[in-house]
Amino acid sequence: MPFVLPSDPVAGATAPASWGDAVRDALNFLANRPACRLTNSTPTPLPHGVVTDLPFNTERYDTDGMHSTTTNTHRIRFNTAGLYLVVGQVTIQQNATGSRALNMDLRGPVSPAATIASVLHTAGSAGFSKRLIVSTVWKFLIGDEVSIAAFQDSGVTLNAEPADAFGYELSATWIGTGNVPT
Repeated sequence: MPFVLPSDPVAGATAPASWGDAVRDALNFLANRPACRLTNSTPTPLPHGVVTDLPFNTERYDTDGMHSTTTNTHRIRFNTAGLYLVVGQVTIQQNATGSRALNMDLRGPVSPAATIASVLHTAGSAGFSKRLIVSTVWKFLIGDEVSIAAFQDSGVTLNAEPADAFGYELSATWIGTGNVPT
């Protein structure tokens, strides 16, 4: 259900009964806005030199049917148009060599495929895993999809850590219509 802002009643006139329904519906939408937060409970191998889409097998929450745990598990699909805050993170197992990267990618029936956020870390570490975080505010259309993909070039396969090790997650939260008021 899209967000619909109730129209202003005419000054001095009695508001129609439908106006109260519109206010109630708008408040119900805002109290349960479209949002989705995904994670994965198992490590995901990241081969050397390969950009790897990260799959998600667990939904911490999904208020708008935005994710499937059986089909295209690496994507959030937008069923309600608007501005969203989207955050992706991955923790990549420790290794002293190579770089690490995390991209947030857009796909859609109308929107052209594009990387909409990216982060690169150029030095490995033998003592610590690397956590990469990307975020953006983006105006999505119905049917657009967003995913995250990790890259590493350490010379060996490394793992994207599972959620219980503060591994990887992807979330999207509706924050507004994205319409400019007149």
